[in-house]
Amino acid sequence: MLTGHLPATLGPLVDGIQPRLAVVDYAETDPASAAALLRAMVRRKSGPPMRVVLLARDKGPWLRYIRDNDSAVEDCLDAQEVHPLQPLYSSAVDRQQGLTTARQRFATLGDTGPTPAAALSAAGGPSSMPEHLEHRVLYVHMQALLEAYGDRDAIAGRLTPAQVLHRVLLREQQFWRRAFARHGIDDTDRIMTAAEQAAAALILCGAVDDRDAAARLFESAITVGLDPSHHRGVLDGFADLYGRTEGRDDCPIFPIEPDLLGETLLARVLGRASRDPDALDHWLDLPFDSVSPGPAMGRALTVLTRLASRSIGQAWIGRFLERHGPTLVERVDATANNGRAEPPGSVLEQAIGYLNDKTSTPPARGTAQDSSYAPRFRTLAAA
Repeated sequence: MLTGHLPATLGPLVDGIQPRLAVVDYAETDPASAAALLRAMVRRKSGPPMRVVLLARDKGPWLRYIRDNDSAVEDCLDAQEVHPLQPLYSSAVDRQQGLTTARQRFATLGDTGPTPAAALSAAGGPSSMPEHLEHRVLYVHMQALLEAYGDRDAIAGRLTPAQVLHRVLLREQQFWRRAFARHGIDDTDRIMTAAEQAAAALILCGAVDDRDAAARLFESAITVGLDPSHHRGVLDGFADLYGRTEGRDDCPIFPIEPDLLGETLLARVLGRASRDPDALDHWLDLPFDSVSPGPAMGRALTVLTRLASRSIGQAWIGRFLERHGPTLVERVDATANNGRAEPPGSVLEQAIGYLNDKTSTPPARGTAQDSSYAPRFRTLAAA
């Protein structure tokens, strides 16, 4: 079973004997990788039966980009349909069962600590989830996690969505402390601030290929003074937790998941930095291309745009595009000149919409060649 970002070498994924299913989540944020996987699948001479599922939040230019990259991929996609996903929980009974099952599963993992029996007993009764959490599967599962830890406010249904996210982040940071302790790093406010900054950099830039790339990113992101051994301790701890292959120097290191949790942490870090324009610019000038050429800058814009869709940090998008607009415009135009839809184009259009305090709908074709599309980017980039 492979989890995380698609590997650079797709052979192990598409070759072999056993049938396999590959699910690419957030396919709209990295259509180039999804296109490469489909191309490898349809062009192989032999191999196991294989299915690929592309999960996305909406159908847009990114799908046309994948389709137009290869005639064989185009034929494959033309034979398929886009299937809207139905809610996982269709009734209150389903949600209650989902909450109970998830809570029981979390409680058996052996890491929930000393949960009071009375709290678990209370949690086993009728759902006390606030109505505004019941229809969101991720919140149902986070609620279940907090209940398994014996969080009485969660059990009583007293937590808002923001409070649920905050408390789950606190639980995540407990894992950081344990990982740092294994590498001889004391739990101090300075270390935890540095760890938050390192985690935020991964969320903004996306997965890095190896420990060397992570070290460069962390050195750029961490602004509190740490000696080299503490820098290594933070890196080693994160490699253990998010590296998928513990102890290897060449394994990728991934951001916190799920995305909503990671973006909440990023918003907190950028919110603190926003008090000082120089500090905010420091974050928006991280070495995107040296860490992950191409995808990292596009991911950063996508993440900032998703935050803006939650009414968080619209000004950060403007600042980011002021600094990186010309580079992004060049990439949009380069792809559009080849007659293809460029996925970052639709994100740029949406970002501009949030700068105007409204969501803007991409033009029909969604390419930089469309009238009113490229001029708006160029105007912004020249600002």
